[in-house]
Amino acid sequence: MASLNLPRKPVVVAICLAVAALQYLGVPLFGRTFDPLDLVMYATGAIAALAFERVAFAAAPRREPQR
Repeated sequence: MASLNLPRKPVVVAICLAVAALQYLGVPLFGRTFDPLDLVMYATGAIAALAFERVAFAAAPRREPQR
């Protein structure tokens, strides 16, 4: 089975926005009430995750071998 090589962050944000849109339309998928503050928190979480990944998984600086 071929794996889809989709970028994770846009997919996660799209899912969060879809859930919020469904709540707004009255479809109780992951909760019943729509709160616009949720959209702000989704964006804040995505930015925090991006910052964490860049810091935690940054390439280590190369060291020159000592002679």
